[in-house]
Amino acid sequence: MSSLNISKLVAFDMSVNNKWLIFTEFLVGSFGSFALSYFLLGNSHLLTTAMGFWLIGIGINYLPLSIYSGYFIIKNNYLEHAQVILDSPVLQRQYNAQQFLVTVPFFFAVLLILQFFTKKI
Repeated sequence: MSSLNISKLVAFDMSVNNKWLIFTEFLVGSFGSFALSYFLLGNSHLLTTAMGFWLIGIGINYLPLSIYSGYFIIKNNYLEHAQVILDSPVLQRQYNAQQFLVTVPFFFAVLLILQFFTKKI
């Protein structure tokens, strides 16, 4: 698998789908996860508490995706940002597979921090 670039992932997703749908998906994914985790963490059962913390991790994953999608909507430059991926069927398959990493709690948040400090953003 190639290295994952969060901004290119968002740009690619917006270029193959409706940009407003993706922006809404990321916002609902972030704030919806936080809202649902609030109710789950109020429960005293171990499984629902674990699910609540998992949803917090998912919500944190969606925050940078929401910010990038909002940025791309304002600048309207997501197509040129995703052009490298759109030109390569291999990269398209890799980025499609990597989209499922949003279900790994805190993955995109940690990746964003690593990319920021290594200047790969």
